[in-house]
Amino acid sequence: MIKGIFFNSKNIFQSNSKLFQVVCTYQYRKKTIPVPYPFQERFDVLDGQYLVPKPPLKPLSAYNVFTLMYMRIIRENYPNEPTSVILKKLSSLWNDDEFMIDHKLEVLNLIKYQNYQYYNEMLYYKKIYAKPKLPLSSFQIYLKERYIQVKEELQTSDIATITQHVTYEWSQLTEEQKQEYQQKYKDNIVYFKTAISEYDNTFRIPMKQYKNIYNLFVIEQYQGKKIKFKSLEEHQKFTKQLQVMFNQLTPQEKQFYEQKKIQLDEQINQEAEKFKKYFDLSEQDYQDIQKLVKSQSKIKDINEDPQIAFM
Repeated sequence: MIKGIFFNSKNIFQSNSKLFQVVCTYQYRKKTIPVPYPFQERFDVLDGQYLVPKPPLKPLSAYNVFTLMYMRIIRENYPNEPTSVILKKLSSLWNDDEFMIDHKLEVLNLIKYQNYQYYNEMLYYKKIYAKPKLPLSSFQIYLKERYIQVKEELQTSDIATITQHVTYEWSQLTEEQKQEYQQKYKDNIVYFKTAISEYDNTFRIPMKQYKNIYNLFVIEQYQGKKIKFKSLEEHQKFTKQLQVMFNQLTPQEKQFYEQKKIQLDEQINQEAEKFKKYFDLSEQDYQDIQKLVKSQSKIKDINEDPQIAFM
C-alpha cells in the first residue's frame, strides 16, 4: 500500500464529495479526430444520408473511475515518477483488498447503476433513431427458430454444422410447411416498408437544389435504370451522348425542364426548412451537413421512385 494515501483520500468516496460526484458523472467517448463541423458535436450522419442525435455516452468502468479519482493524489506522493509508473501503482492499489474492501463495493454499485441507466437509454435511443433493418428471409426465420433445438440435439456449438443441418431440414419441408414462414416474411416486409418510409421522412437529409436544367436532365436519364460502366472511357462516351441529347432538345422541352426545376427547388426548400426546424439547426449547420454528405448524396425522384447514386 502507498504510505499516507488512505489519510489523504479518506473522504474521496463520500457521496457528498465534489470530486466523487464529478468523477462518477464523467462519461467516456473514444478519442477521435476533432470534428470539422460544429454540428458533429450533437449529431451523427449515418450512411451519408441520415442525421441522428449522438447516442448516449458510455459510462466509465469502475477501475477508470478509481484511476481518475486517485491519479492526482498519487502524483502528489510521487511527483517525479512517469505516468507508466503511476498507472502501475494505481493498479496495485486497486488490487489491494485491505485498502479497497470498504471502497470498491461502493464504486461498483454506483457503476452498476450507471450501466443500468445507460442500457435503458440505449434501448430508447435505438427504438427511435436506429435505422430499420431488412427482415429475415423465410429460411432465416426457420433457422432462428430451430437453432437452439438443433444445437442441443447435435450437442455442438459449431455454427457451420448447425446451419448445414437446418438447411437440410429446410430442403425436406413441403411447400405447405414453408408457407407459414413465407407468410411471416411477407408480413415483416410490409411492416419494414412502413417503418423505413417513416424513418426517411424524418431523418433523411434533404438533397441539394439542382444546379441547372442540364443537371436535372441527366438525373432523369439515370432514374430507375441500373447503368453500369465497365471502364472510364465507356462512362465518358455515355456522358457525351447525354450532352448531344440535351443540345437537341427543343425550346419547349427546355422550358418544361425549367418549370420542373422551379417546382423541385421549391419542394426541396420546404423539406430543408422542415428538417432544420426539427433538428434545431442553424443555416450554417445545414450548409455544413450538405458539404459533408456531398459525395455520398442520394437523389430522390419527385415520384418516389427508387433512389440512384448522384452523378
